[in-house]
Amino acid sequence: MKEYDLVIIGAGPGGYPAGLIAGLKGLRTLIVEKDKLGGVCLNRGCIPTKFFLKASELWEEIRTAENLGIEVPSRELNYASLNNKKEELLSSLRSGLEFLFRKRGVEVAFGQGRIISENEVLILSQEERVVKANKIIIASGSRPVELEGLEFDHKYILSSDSILELNHIPQSLLVVGGGVIGVEFAHHFSRLGTKVYIVEIMDRILPNMEPEISKTLEALLKKSGVQIFTSRKVEKINKTKEGNRIILDNGISINVDKVLVAVSRRANTDGLWENITIETQRGFVVVDDYLRTNIKNIYAIGDVKPGFMLAHSASYEAKIAVKNILGENVTPDYSAVPLCIYTQPEIAAVGLKEEEAREKGYDLKIAKFPFQALGKARIISKTEGFVKLIADKKSGSILGAHLIGPYVTELISELCLAVKFKIPYWELEEVIHPHPTISEAIQEAIEILNESPMHTI
Repeated sequence: MKEYDLVIIGAGPGGYPAGLIAGLKGLRTLIVEKDKLGGVCLNRGCIPTKFFLKASELWEEIRTAENLGIEVPSRELNYASLNNKKEELLSSLRSGLEFLFRKRGVEVAFGQGRIISENEVLILSQEERVVKANKIIIASGSRPVELEGLEFDHKYILSSDSILELNHIPQSLLVVGGGVIGVEFAHHFSRLGTKVYIVEIMDRILPNMEPEISKTLEALLKKSGVQIFTSRKVEKINKTKEGNRIILDNGISINVDKVLVAVSRRANTDGLWENITIETQRGFVVVDDYLRTNIKNIYAIGDVKPGFMLAHSASYEAKIAVKNILGENVTPDYSAVPLCIYTQPEIAAVGLKEEEAREKGYDLKIAKFPFQALGKARIISKTEGFVKLIADKKSGSILGAHLIGPYVTELISELCLAVKFKIPYWELEEVIHPHPTISEAIQEAIEILNESPMHTI
């Protein structure tokens, strides 16, 4: 039986960084992956969805280029070819991971990993084998949740995985769930000419975001032709040769080609262990402040545990888990985890929402700067949205930042630093932002907090 210092189950954005860090630190490391390197994020999540969103953004810009006096006489979008380009990109990225693993001495075994004792992992593949592990990290990720009556057939009723395999643009699409995944796909297909409907059971789309952000995006989606039903759910679906007839709980009937169910995700723990008991809660692996399960040499990171279901938080937890395996005993700090949504305009947030900050008893100072007032935003014709900063009057700390506008998924990193290290806004005013740039919107918002606005009244 081969022995390892660390065996990691899953090679997604939690598992593969853990392996790379462990290899760099000299640990004998094995990663067990049942599918493809990179996990959901690389193969069916972050990377392919943003690839498609970039394509539809370019398509939209080509379509509207005549507004700038640019004539494009022939326009054609080959969606099957786009899918092939996506696969080429993903293959290249997976090859990059393989190269890094080889360089750092990290072994990879393809197959289903199953923990059969505190220190043993069974690898179920063509040739079953058992390996010994001093430490184990569970990084098996998550998968889309099915709804009763809307079970995936991956032909008419699609998951966020199978919708990426479409080789054509559907004429119409119903998106069940107005969260991050739902609005991104709705935005993507709407730009390509699909008639899109969103059904959200809560009273607004993006219910976990700042209400002003949700309201702004909802208005822009409606303006682009997306029909949104909030405080509604799908009552039943009738499949026909022509497509799907959807009945909502208020009696409204909608006929669509495809249905995307994007309501939630569940942890991949089925068959993950036997002969031992790892504590779970609502299907997720329970961990302590050091990311350890109830079995102290077994850790869990990423979507398989409660908390943020984000690639970058999983990668952050990978660093923490390996540090603790090496004896550092550190705890993760989730106070400045950025949330990003890649619609147009983009959305990004970090820290507390305004209501949360008030509930915690802070005396607030709030600044809001519109992109409409920014020169660079007008140059690139992306003026929708704003920067909203929430600060504590007493300490000056930025408690939260909520942005909707051009390239805000890039801008948010500066505000993550401010939130993480509690930099007073009067010190942030000393930061010089280049002109003309979109980043000046942050500078303008900081100036409003300091009661010295440059370009607002």
